[in-house]
Amino acid sequence: GLDSHVVFRPMADWSDLSIPATVEVRSSEGFGRGLYARSQIRPGADILRDEPYAHVLSKAERGGSCDYCLRSSGNLLRCGQCKFVRYCGQSCQRHDWPLHKVECKGLARIHPNHPSDTIRLVVRILQKRVGRRKQPSSCCVRSADRESLTEGVREEVAIQLLGVKKLLEGREPFDASLGFDVLCKLLCNTYSIYNEELSAIGTAVYIGPSLLNHSCEPNCVVVYDGPTFRLRATREIQPGEQLLICYVELLDTRERRRAQLKRVYNFDCRCQRCETETQQVPHSVVVQPFGSQRQP
Repeated sequence: GLDSHVVFRPMADWSDLSIPATVEVRSSEGFGRGLYARSQIRPGADILRDEPYAHVLSKAERGGSCDYCLRSSGNLLRCGQCKFVRYCGQSCQRHDWPLHKVECKGLARIHPNHPSDTIRLVVRILQKRVGRRKQPSSCCVRSADRESLTEGVREEVAIQLLGVKKLLEGREPFDASLGFDVLCKLLCNTYSIYNEELSAIGTAVYIGPSLLNHSCEPNCVVVYDGPTFRLRATREIQPGEQLLICYVELLDTRERRRAQLKRVYNFDCRCQRCETETQQVPHSVVVQPFGSQRQP
């Protein structure tokens, strides 16, 4: 979306994004970069699918769901070293190992204490960057706008940064500046992953979907298949029209929506609904099945 929302891509080259031919990346005044329809999209159509750049299972789901595929299971296999993460089978354990290996010893060392979901997500993102060090074009973190952060947010980021450093203790020299930048980006780029019961079961960062901008009158909704992100049209979308989701609760009043968007994402919503709506929520607003798409 807006430049302050973009996470792990080079400044100029967006051509390697995993987006379908029906969608293009375009910049526009007031929105910055965004995703736009190249052709007509029918209501209910799946527009975009994406796998997470990195994801973690929610603490509340620990012990009942697989750390990789996020499926609930009564027969989970626990990691023999850290005794913390659990998998529904060897396949999920093998797929998760490239990112889990960097946190595994740290989790075992700090046991019985456990890090926050955000700390684990940052560690996994940093590990993915290390793994792609020779491919800078595929993974690039832009510096965060530190000046726009409130003192309270700065303090929270600093506390989380200490947790990241503790989990990575004993490994390569810790780049605190990079860790800070990643944490700042996560403030407005993470998505809550929901299961079929509409319960939040995890947190993730997605590359293509990070470009989706906000509207209080969205034309798309996000649904999940495990950690797989799916963008679905809620109405007919015309060629050249921007794909928009809602970052906040649609049924909140305009004042509450605007306040949350300003606090979390640092922008003032000027969508048509916000410009024309009174205090009451109009009956024409359709409730989206997952409420807030982005994680506050």
